[in-house]
Amino acid sequence: MDTKQLAATPHQSGFYPTPQALTEKMLEIAGITHEVKNILEPSAGKGDLIEGYIAHFNADRLGYGYRSPLSVKDVNADCIEIDPNLQSILRGKGFRVIHDNFLTFRTFKQYDLILMNPPFAQGAEHLLHALEIMRYGGKIVCLLNAETLRNPYSYARKRLVKEIEGRNAAVEFISNAFSDAERETDVDVAIVYFNLPVEARDSSILDGMKMAEEHADTSPLRGHMDLAQADFIEAIIDRYNYEARCGVKLIEEYNAVAALLNEGGGDAGLSMVFGRYSGTEDATVNGFLFRLRKKFWHNLFASPQFVQQMTTNLRNDLYRRLDEFAKYEFSAYNIYHLALEMSKKVNGGIRDTIMKLFDDWTHKYHYDENSSNRWYYDGWKTNDAFAVNKRVIIPMHGFYSIYSDSAFGFEAIEKLEDIQKVFDYLDAGRTDPYELRTAMDEAKKKKQTRNIQCKYFKVSIYKKGTAHIEFTDLDVLEKFNIFAAMEKKWLPPTFGKRHYADMDDEEKAVVDSFTGGEEQYEKIIDNADYYLTEADNVAFLTA
Repeated sequence: MDTKQLAATPHQSGFYPTPQALTEKMLEIAGITHEVKNILEPSAGKGDLIEGYIAHFNADRLGYGYRSPLSVKDVNADCIEIDPNLQSILRGKGFRVIHDNFLTFRTFKQYDLILMNPPFAQGAEHLLHALEIMRYGGKIVCLLNAETLRNPYSYARKRLVKEIEGRNAAVEFISNAFSDAERETDVDVAIVYFNLPVEARDSSILDGMKMAEEHADTSPLRGHMDLAQADFIEAIIDRYNYEARCGVKLIEEYNAVAALLNEGGGDAGLSMVFGRYSGTEDATVNGFLFRLRKKFWHNLFASPQFVQQMTTNLRNDLYRRLDEFAKYEFSAYNIYHLALEMSKKVNGGIRDTIMKLFDDWTHKYHYDENSSNRWYYDGWKTNDAFAVNKRVIIPMHGFYSIYSDSAFGFEAIEKLEDIQKVFDYLDAGRTDPYELRTAMDEAKKKKQTRNIQCKYFKVSIYKKGTAHIEFTDLDVLEKFNIFAAMEKKWLPPTFGKRHYADMDDEEKAVVDSFTGGEEQYEKIIDNADYYLTEADNVAFLTA
């Protein structure tokens, strides 16, 4: 198929191959002067950006004493492309295609550079998703239709403009950049460059853990954890020990016969029996145990029994540090130590999540229909205070696939779980445990997308990318608002400490505006143990 015909297919109406000169300009703006380890090209098309990247370095490479130019196989680049025909072209060139629809792509892999020329009609959505992929730091160089920034009429475009301003991204507008391109267009473009700082990594949760080779297990589980949880931990440790013994025995047998198999020269040991690339090249006990520990730490972090209290960010932090955890023995001692440290982090993480949710619901997403998310009150020393309403509308990309009517995507479910975990924390054990995923699975079976009853709220899902949440537990919602308002110091210092009759007129005015009057405020005073206190320590692994 002719390339221009391919570009004109309905699947690729927004496909404009990137000219080499424009690729050079993108790399110049980003200051890419040396080869980058891990690269991602979303919506890769025919791989023009990666090929431009390779050509960029090959221009000078031979002059520095290299015997051969870079090729596709020399560059550690991943490609994502939704069009099957273009996927075939990419694979034929030797590119590694790892996914189809970039907007549904999720990964724990950390890239150093994202080079992207997304479909012009969805440029804002694609660049916002790239920012999420690069949440741990790195560079993004993106080519956009200039109108995406000049005419921010949609929610996604407005949000992108805020991200560009808030992160001090560089923007350069270029006219007629595609006038001589493979697929011509007279549209103006913008090159957007983000240089995201590498996130500081806290390793304190490992400080008290014993290195694997130093370990002497003391089995501290029973007496410190719920018996069911202790049984789960002990069972997974038993499985680890069983697999470790089997693997060590196999390696010992391998070492015993390797010399015999090598007597005639040539390939040694089991690599001759199973093939050179069978995995026997690192058939050492230490190498095997590192990989086995990594597998079991991963399994632990994936288990509901261990992560039930954690927000998504905390779980992701554990996953991305698997290589670090794999240096430690998978033992009762180390698991228990990790549980103690994570219980402290869970409290801090949930407090941060409470404030992030409050800001999201009352500030970030207040465009158009979302303006009803908040209600104003006359705050202490300010008239800018606000609180979360009974009903909120939030962006919830990931519920619906663009190819089907299938709802309940992975990312959206995680957002709802984080909301429930926040309210569980504030509720402090007042209500029974609740499996949100079970409720969502039942709704999925019934093809129900409206008024799905969850623990603290009902949720309705819309294909346009929003979720309408109606809180059904107004007590915990009020506690949520009180928590946030007190954290932001929007309430007078006497709030909750002095009865209404003992307040001055200014304090009463704030209370009237925030709670609705004396009666509701006195209810808060009478139930101060619930409304005005929080859990000092999440019952981590002891639910």
